Amino acid sequence: MRTIKSTDKASTAWTLLKDRYEGKGFFLIDQCVAEFEALSFEKTRDVASFNALFKDIKVKIDDNGLKIPISYYIMKYLRWIAPAFPT
Repeated sequence: MRTIKSTDKASTAWTLLKDRYEGKGFFLIDQCVAEFEALSFEKTRDVASFNALFKDIKVKIDDNGLKIPISYYIMKYLRWIAPAFPT
């Protein structure tokens, strides 16, 4: 109610609510983390495709304000990509 109490127009209220709540919060962070954890090289079996997915998900996580150390990304990446380079 605090967001829309300053207006009596429905269209303005919808705009205010959309601006305040759309694409924000813990829900989006949870979605990004779940997407990251579900990432698998086995699904693509192509290094270039996997790299693109990995980078896209990392950007989403960063854009949503979750601060994950780069060392974590490196370790996860190396574990996931290991089957492509067995030696």
